[in-house]
Amino acid sequence: MNKYKNEIKKYIEKEFKEYLEISKILIQALEKAKIPDEFDSFCYFIGNKISKIFNSDMVHSNWYNINCGCDKCMRLDYPGDFYPGEY
Repeated sequence: MNKYKNEIKKYIEKEFKEYLEISKILIQALEKAKIPDEFDSFCYFIGNKISKIFNSDMVHSNWYNINCGCDKCMRLDYPGDFYPGEY
């Protein structure tokens, strides 16, 4: 891996330190890429898929089924308007 790929690898590791599996997938794609466009395309594809999931009706319509009602989850439902024990 050349020095530029090493710099990108360090950046990925830093940005995704809480998400090791995602970091691992991105680093594997970086190592396989022969030209920058291959890695750019992979990142674009993954970003679109994640965005599609995040914005899907499936996630939004089922959110209350996965929300346990604890203060942490309620804060996610009512950002900025939540006061512990209010709901």
